[in-house]
Amino acid sequence: MRRSKKNEAQPPNPVLILWWRPWVMGLSCMLLGWTAPAVGLAQAKPAAALPRQVEDALRRVMQPDSAATRAKFRPTEIEGLVVDQTITKVGHDFYDVFYTRWEAPPGASDFTVIIHEKPARGTATLVSVEVNDSEIMELPLQPKFDVVEAAAQDAVASVQEYLANYEAIRRQLDGADQSGSGIF
Repeated sequence: MRRSKKNEAQPPNPVLILWWRPWVMGLSCMLLGWTAPAVGLAQAKPAAALPRQVEDALRRVMQPDSAATRAKFRPTEIEGLVVDQTITKVGHDFYDVFYTRWEAPPGASDFTVIIHEKPARGTATLVSVEVNDSEIMELPLQPKFDVVEAAAQDAVASVQEYLANYEAIRRQLDGADQSGSGIF
């Protein structure tokens, strides 16, 4: 006699028992019970001191910014960076010559010089020099070392002149004659 598969008794499908769920639910309820009152107390305390804190913060924001304040607070520890963002060998040669001849002018601080490069027609490239996000110069370069060297020397002179003028103007604006009494 042949038995059909339909008539055979099959074992029941296994039931997935998640025994850990009640434990997790219980622990989370206990943690919520312990932390909820502490959060409520922590939020209630500073509400009385909030107007004073807001007033102090506004007073600090409204204080005039001067060179003395900037000299005390240095937001960056690294100053005077020269960053290479060139792509080709000509651009790297320009950066190498620029960096070997580079010397920051006296009194210049908190500046970043970035050298960018964009491809141009043929074998030429466009090199731009930025100081503190202000583009100082952009010039085409040919793959001749004499041209690269002359352009880098010119770029060093331009950046040094820009930084010297920038520092002089900043000192003038922070001087005593430029700070008003507030009376018009």
